[in-house]
Amino acid sequence: MKRFKSIVLLLAFCLPAGAHTDFGDVVRFDRTIYDFGDIVQDSGPVSCSFILTNISDKSWTIDQVASSCGCTEVRWTRNAVAPGQNANVTATYSNDEGPYPFDKTLTVYVSSLARPMVLHLRGVVRSKSASLTDSYPVHYGPLAFRDREIRAGNMSQGESRSGEVTVANISSRPISVSFKNVSSGLTVRIKEKRIPARGTATLVYTVESSRERWGENYYFATPVINGKVFSSTGKKAGQKPVLGAQAIENDTASFLAEGCEFIGISAVTRESFSASDRTSPPVLEIPGSTFSFGKIKAGKTVKVNFELKNTGKRPLFIYKVEPVSSRVNCAVPVKEIAVAQSETLSFDLDTSGLGAGEHLFIVNLYTNAPFQSVRSLYITGIVE
Repeated sequence: MKRFKSIVLLLAFCLPAGAHTDFGDVVRFDRTIYDFGDIVQDSGPVSCSFILTNISDKSWTIDQVASSCGCTEVRWTRNAVAPGQNANVTATYSNDEGPYPFDKTLTVYVSSLARPMVLHLRGVVRSKSASLTDSYPVHYGPLAFRDREIRAGNMSQGESRSGEVTVANISSRPISVSFKNVSSGLTVRIKEKRIPARGTATLVYTVESSRERWGENYYFATPVINGKVFSSTGKKAGQKPVLGAQAIENDTASFLAEGCEFIGISAVTRESFSASDRTSPPVLEIPGSTFSFGKIKAGKTVKVNFELKNTGKRPLFIYKVEPVSSRVNCAVPVKEIAVAQSETLSFDLDTSGLGAGEHLFIVNLYTNAPFQSVRSLYITGIVE
C-alpha cells in the first residue's frame, strides 16, 4: 500500500486553472494559463509573461513566485505596485525533458491576499514538427481541437475563470465559427471572424460561479461551422501517465466521447471565505479518511462508512459529495452537521467487472470549513 500513500498526497493538493481573472478586489491577471501549443524538442527554451494589475486601493508586492519544477525559471516585479499599475511574472520553460505533454505551475504570493494564486504553463513537446491534423486530433468537421476537454481550473464562489485555447481549421477553405446551446454560466467565442485555411485561431471562454454548482462541473457549447453542426471524430490527446495512476478508479468524461456535437469546459467551484468566516469556524474532523475493504472477489457490493465530526463553533455544511467514480454511490448523504455532533456518511461500492489488483476510489467533499473547504475520502482494497 505504500504506492497509495504517494498517490493520496499528490491528489490532496492537485484537486481538479485562464484572460482577465480577478482575485478578490486585489489582483487582476490578463490570463492564468499560457498555452505554448506544439513545440519541437530541440527548438530550445520558450518563455511567456503574465500581467498583474492592482485593482485595489492600496499598494501591494509580489512576495514570491514558486515553480513546480526546476525546468521552469521565473522572474517577477520586485517593487511595490501602486493602485492601477501593472506587474509582470515571466517564466521560461527549459524544454529539455523529452517529448510529452506538460503542465507546469507557478504559485504566486501577493502581500494583500491571504492565499496564493496558481498559474499554468501548458504545451506539447514533440520530437519533430507534427502536421496540423496530428497536433489537433479532435475534429468537429473542419474545426479541430487539441483535446476534448478544456480545463478552466479552480474558482471560488463569486469568482469567474476565463481562458484561451488555440483551435485549428484543418480544411483547405476559410471557416467561420459560432456557438449554440451554450450552458448557463458560460460565454464562449472565437476571437477571429474567420479562421484561414490550414490556420489557427483563439477560442476565448469565461465560466461564472454559482451557488447551485459545487465541485467539478461541465459547461457545454455546440460549435456551428459555416452554419453546420458536426459530430466529433478523433481521439483524445495522450497524456504522460502518473506513477501508480493505473490503480485510481476515475471516470472519464464519457459524454465527450467521439460522436458528440458539443465541447466541454470543466471547472471546480469551492466556497469563498472572508476574514470573519475564519473566526470560530466549523471544523471537519474525519477520524479515518481511508477505508480499506481488504481482499474481495469482483462482483461484491461493499458497504462503506465514514464518520464526520464538527468540532468547530458553527454548523458545518457539506455542499457536495463527489465520488470520482460512478461505482461509488452515496447511500446515506449528509448535508449539515451541528456543532459538537457527528454524522455517518455511507456509500455502496460496486466491484462488478473490476480487474484483479489494487484499486483506489476517491470521494471529494465540498464544505463551508474555511481551512479545509475540500476534503478527500479514500476507499482502497484488492480485487482477486
